[in-house]
Amino acid sequence: MHRNGLRNMYAFLTAAVLLIVFYCLFYMNDLIWQNVTSGNGYTIKLEQKQVPLELFIEPSIVTEGKQLLTGEVKKLEQSILKVDNTEIILKSITRHEQELLFDFTTKQHMPIFRGKFLHNSEYNDDGSLSITTNHEQVAIHNAEGEPIAVGSIGVGPKADFLVGIRLEDIDTVANGFYVNYNGNHRYRYAIGR
Repeated sequence: MHRNGLRNMYAFLTAAVLLIVFYCLFYMNDLIWQNVTSGNGYTIKLEQKQVPLELFIEPSIVTEGKQLLTGEVKKLEQSILKVDNTEIILKSITRHEQELLFDFTTKQHMPIFRGKFLHNSEYNDDGSLSITTNHEQVAIHNAEGEPIAVGSIGVGPKADFLVGIRLEDIDTVANGFYVNYNGNHRYRYAIGR
């Protein structure tokens, strides 16, 4: 009977530890993000405005986009760049009548005590956000370095953004292309006031 009691206690403790690890891996990051951005127990400071980022879109992704029908969406979830605890992910491609839209999402990986992250909005002193992205903050170049006209741009929700390439320019980016984006700002945060 004593051995069964120890086994049961060991199984219970193992399950409890696994639940705690699961919680920390999947929910702690969101909780830290909410507390940092709301100022709840954290200070947040703008470190640099308009951080230049270069995102390379592989030729295979361009090929997939060219094959889409008007209105069709191709989900990708492909990590493109990691910088300052922020991962930029190419979420999807959508074909519209005149262009392909490349939709990017961001995921912040927040250390608990202090760190940095990128966001395309400015945090105001009153806790509100100001969106600052415009066409001047986006440039597209093909793999050979030639500029390509930027189609539509968009921002949100959160720090997501999208850029469009006109269908008439798709063949010029068949070898892949670079999105030069400086709509993100670098923030530094720390626990405490």
